[in-house]
Amino acid sequence: MNTLLTIANRYLAARDWKMVALVKFCLASAGTLLGLFIPSRHRRLAAAGALTVLLCTWVPLMADFCGFAWQECTSKNRSF
Repeated sequence: MNTLLTIANRYLAARDWKMVALVKFCLASAGTLLGLFIPSRHRRLAAAGALTVLLCTWVPLMADFCGFAWQECTSKNRSF
């Protein structure tokens, strides 16, 4: 498993943000397609799980990005 993660890290380091965005769209589409096969009686639970994962990943990512953007703007006297 460590080898796979090392390869994934090298792959992402060699790509730009556009390629990473394509990977994310691909994974989101795959998740949507898989979600279509969930029986209706379990969809509410699946939606709650997906929302939990979204919030637990999106909030730290945005906090990290905002901190990075703030440092970029203040260190080079740039504005948005």
